[in-house]
Amino acid sequence: MKVIKLFLFLIICTPTYSQLLIPLFDIPQKMDVLSDEAEEGTAVTFNNGEGIFFNRNYEKITEKVQEVKAQDIWFAEKGKKGWGRPFRPFRDVDFTERNIMIGCTRDGERLYILNRYIDGDSIKSRIIYKTRNGRSTWKDPQEVVIPGLDLSDPQTTVFMHSDEDVLLLSKLVDTASTMINEDLFLVYKKEDGTWSDLVDLGPNINSKGLEFSPFLTHDKKALYFASDGHDGFGESDIFVSYREEGRWDKWSIPLNLGLPINSSRFESYFVVSDTNQVYFVSDRESLNTNIYFTKATGEYKIANLGLLAGQLFKDGKPVASQKLFVYDSYKDFLEEVVTDENGKFKFSKLAGDQKYSIRLDSTEEGELLGDLLYIVDEKGNLKKRVTFDKTGQMVEMGKKPEKAIVKGVFESKGVAMMNTALVVLDKNNFPIDTIYTNNKGEFSYERIAMDKGFKIIPRDLNVKDESLELFYFDKSGKKSKTFNDGSLETGKGRFVFNKLPVANSVIKVYDLEGNIIETIAVNQDGSFAFKKLNLEEEYRIVIENEGDVEIVDGIIYFTQDGTSSSKRYIVKDGNKVVSIGSGGVEKVFGKYTFDKLPAANTAIVVLDENNIPIDTIYTNIEGMFVYEKLKLDKGIKFLPLEEENPEDLILYLTDKEGAVLSTMNYDKKSKGYILTKNETAATAKKVTTKVEDKTEVKTETKKELTAVPTLNEEILYFGFNEVNLSSSNVVKLKSYLAKLNANSASQATIYGHTDDVGTEATNMRIAQQRADAVKNYLVSKGISVDRISTEAMGESKPALPNDSETNRSKNRRVEVVIK
Repeated sequence: MKVIKLFLFLIICTPTYSQLLIPLFDIPQKMDVLSDEAEEGTAVTFNNGEGIFFNRNYEKITEKVQEVKAQDIWFAEKGKKGWGRPFRPFRDVDFTERNIMIGCTRDGERLYILNRYIDGDSIKSRIIYKTRNGRSTWKDPQEVVIPGLDLSDPQTTVFMHSDEDVLLLSKLVDTASTMINEDLFLVYKKEDGTWSDLVDLGPNINSKGLEFSPFLTHDKKALYFASDGHDGFGESDIFVSYREEGRWDKWSIPLNLGLPINSSRFESYFVVSDTNQVYFVSDRESLNTNIYFTKATGEYKIANLGLLAGQLFKDGKPVASQKLFVYDSYKDFLEEVVTDENGKFKFSKLAGDQKYSIRLDSTEEGELLGDLLYIVDEKGNLKKRVTFDKTGQMVEMGKKPEKAIVKGVFESKGVAMMNTALVVLDKNNFPIDTIYTNNKGEFSYERIAMDKGFKIIPRDLNVKDESLELFYFDKSGKKSKTFNDGSLETGKGRFVFNKLPVANSVIKVYDLEGNIIETIAVNQDGSFAFKKLNLEEEYRIVIENEGDVEIVDGIIYFTQDGTSSSKRYIVKDGNKVVSIGSGGVEKVFGKYTFDKLPAANTAIVVLDENNIPIDTIYTNIEGMFVYEKLKLDKGIKFLPLEEENPEDLILYLTDKEGAVLSTMNYDKKSKGYILTKNETAATAKKVTTKVEDKTEVKTETKKELTAVPTLNEEILYFGFNEVNLSSSNVVKLKSYLAKLNANSASQATIYGHTDDVGTEATNMRIAQQRADAVKNYLVSKGISVDRISTEAMGESKPALPNDSETNRSKNRRVEVVIK
């Protein structure tokens, strides 16, 4: 173990590289003088550790429940012969019910207490403080009012810093989960003396488990806390994390203090005095928690660094000889590594930490969305598989089964292959499981969540033997299809733009929680097959296409095999994909006649703009029909079914009472009656008038807004809610990069903008993220961060009125000024 000896009190004065340093301690000793049969809790020291306040919990334990009956504050003082006998400094007449010590000033003159009291049928909580009024008397308690602070959770732990200007607390964050998830937050006093809003300490600190009992050092740079959600020794361990960049929401990766502080039992409530004396709570020697004492040795050890070794696949192929950019959970750049010809790479990491994201391009997130990384040990054995979410962060492949378990049978010329081992391979031919047939040759396999595809092969037999056949059972139990190639297709589809196929694109499908469900490759003719989608469910879809192929208003068609289920999605600006049904419907009223007579009971096929049938409707006895047209359909076509001479029919558009508004004749070129978007409104004239009036009003606004000077000719545009740089934006940035490189004294100011959709706070955040994306790109290309400034404008400076999607798309932008 490498030990660094430092001649400063480094627990209090954090070194520059402290995020990798773990302080060392003497062997802790139980403080028998402060311990009794009760549970000892939070300890707070003052006067350089010469005095201590702590809590005792008196509990009633039965066979079914452990109930806290009382919580009191105790006090002890150190004399020439050691610690004196503890006593209660306050009595019930001072304040009632349960009282928990949460902090004090360094001189011990003011104490902060979490007071829980009964109000009617409920228990309420408040923070109070008491100030000394002499050596052994105290003034009346005063309440600390922090607007919006919720202390109702009885498990909440609270800590007030000795400077009385920072309050940390643990808070239950996922009440719906079956697992208890408690995270750390804080509020701080602003310059005007008011308290800030609640600040989440961020993803490095807060795990999916419990984080509680926080302690912030006097210099406000080091945070000690207890957690059962990070890698540890026992029930809960003590960790240290260091504040970064002076921010309250950004902390280093937590480091486990290890032995001798942590044991296989419960440790919490760790505090440090001005003289590096340490007190914490543990139940390592008894059923109840007791207070332990130790001292920091003044030495540090470097945190255990691990090595992450892996092999990266994208779209089914190894990512060979490729630079990878590694980022932490705050999206800060950590390291650049290069894969070998087989897609393998390594980089150093903190042991136990997996909160990393990887990008192929330093400016783009999401390039590896749904792709696979194989984590291996030193011998190259597969340890786990991870995929990537939309930000590039690693997500371990789940083990829970999907809705359907794959079942099948393995045969040779109709004879069951009994007790045969079958190897399950993923789409990259990595073995991920071994299953066995029973005495009937049957097998079952729980499909792994997020797996894009798999195949099953015999482990010990010649897989090229043509007599061997692998079948799977459909829902009815019939052998429906061999799947020795793992296809298991459940549906097909097409991707079409302007009646032409969109080739060489990738469709990525997510559930509404953001989990990747399936990645679909589109063929040259625009067709594709899918395996895992259930068209009865809702999805979110992302398109990745090669080059600058125009796909806005392109339509994706999905059809489920063996069912009548089908869905259509339309591509909007920024490659955002939405269900065509999401735009709502409008009713189209019409009438068919033949030789001036009603075309009664006639079946009419409805085709969309790509000549794809999307519906069938019928006229009534009077030749009338009603069709609910989806508003996002640009144009539709009506085609009478089984009519020998459809051109002899006449289509009238009517209002809902049947009054004729316009006439449409059969179009021989398109072979149908084309209904454009502008012809669908039965009250077209009235709508037009309203639109014209609205346009006149907006014209003045537009002139006023466009009077805002355009900051440069190369504006970067973003899709709705998008903050990542597109390939076209990267091309535009190269001109700015050239200007900055040509003049080393030049400075760049980056302005981020949004449309007016969403709250002002959300738009300011998105605007800042867009500006930061540009800044990060320029920095990654060698421009000093000191030469770049950013400013979030939000929705305050639109280039055009936010009265249409086209205009809003021009307001979602970043402008760069170089001076």
